[in-house]
Amino acid sequence: MGESQFVGSHMMRSPAPSGYGVSFLRTGDGAVEAHFTFDASKEGPPGFAHGGAVAAVLDEAMGTACFEAGRVGFTVTMTVNYRAGAPLNQPLRVAASVERTEGRKTFTWAALTNHDGQLIADATAIFIMSERLSQALKQNRSTNDE
Repeated sequence: MGESQFVGSHMMRSPAPSGYGVSFLRTGDGAVEAHFTFDASKEGPPGFAHGGAVAAVLDEAMGTACFEAGRVGFTVTMTVNYRAGAPLNQPLRVAASVERTEGRKTFTWAALTNHDGQLIADATAIFIMSERLSQALKQNRSTNDE
């Protein structure tokens, strides 16, 4: 397994408070996970992360799973089910995987849990493969390697 080769979004990998400080690890073919903490800069309701911050992490996790499965693309649809509040300043885990593919479509799933394994939110999404995005990522990677 090991660290994902997906560079991801600047917003997600940058440290808080400007980013989320999330780095993904590969856990299998088309599966990833990350351990992180929401800080006060992501607060929505008092003591909890904003729902948009939760959705952003789930989306990034599923996009990273697509990358690891060789299915680079853009989110077309995403459904998030909020099950409990995501507490601030407590360890969280996000996991995502590719469920299936149909042509250019990639169907994904993700879950956010707390340190006790309680489900905070889960999501499904469809990504559409993009050759243009794939080429941009390759160019960005070669520029960063220089």
